[in-house]
Amino acid sequence: MMALAVFVVLHGRSLRCAAATAGFYAELMGWRFSAPAFKSMSNWVERCGLYALRLTKTLSGEYVGILGPSIQISKEQLLLLLGVRAEHAASLDRPLRGADVEILGLEVQSSWNGDEVADFMRRTLAERPGLRLRYVVCDRCGNLLAALRALALPMVSDCSHVMMNLVKRIVRDDTALSKLCAQIGELRQRLLLTDYAFALPATLRDRDRFGRIFTLVPWMDCIDRYAAAGLNAELYGRLSAGRNR
Repeated sequence: MMALAVFVVLHGRSLRCAAATAGFYAELMGWRFSAPAFKSMSNWVERCGLYALRLTKTLSGEYVGILGPSIQISKEQLLLLLGVRAEHAASLDRPLRGADVEILGLEVQSSWNGDEVADFMRRTLAERPGLRLRYVVCDRCGNLLAALRALALPMVSDCSHVMMNLVKRIVRDDTALSKLCAQIGELRQRLLLTDYAFALPATLRDRDRFGRIFTLVPWMDCIDRYAAAGLNAELYGRLSAGRNR
C-alpha cells in the first residue's frame, strides 16, 4: 500500500486523491488496511525523497551542476542544486529529463545572498567528496554569480533564460498579444463558474515566461481540436473570439 500510495502521488500529485485511491485498492484486494491519512502520504513521500537524496552522497566523478531558486514557499525560497553526469550530458541530443539528473542538495530560507549560496554549495559538495563539478548552469542572478565566483566554479548561462529575454524584447510591446491576454482574463471571469470552465486556459500570470506563449498556444490548439470534434458552436465562438483577433 505504501509503494502504491507513493507511486500515485508522484504521478498524480494530489495527496488526498492518492490516499483515497490506496484505500479503494485495498478494499478491492481484500487488504485489511483503511485509507491512509493524507499526512501519512506526505510523510511517506518525504521519506522516500530523503532516502534518494542521501544516496547521492556516494556519487563520484565529474558532474555538471544546475543551480537556482526553484519555488517560493510562502515567504521562503527553495534553493536547488541538481547534477548531471558530465559524460552523459555531453552525449545527449535532446533536452534533459528528470531521469537524467540527481538532486544534490536543497535548502529553504527566506532569502539567499551570495555568501549564503556559496555556503550551501560548500556544504553540499563536502558531503559528496567523490563528486566534482565541471561547471554550473544558472541564470545571471547576482547572488548566484557571486557564489560561483567565490567558489571559482565556471558558470554557463541558462539557455532558457537567454531565449526568454529575447522573446520578451520582441513581444513586450506587442499590442495584439497584450489585448489577447486581457480578453482571456475577462473570459475567465465570465466562464469560470459555468459549465464551460473546462475549456478555459490556465491562469495567465504576470511573470509567465516567454510572453505566455507556452500557455496560450496549446490552449488555442486545444480549442481548434474541440471545434473539429464538433464542440458546441456557441461555446467555440465565445472562446475563439479573442484568439482570432
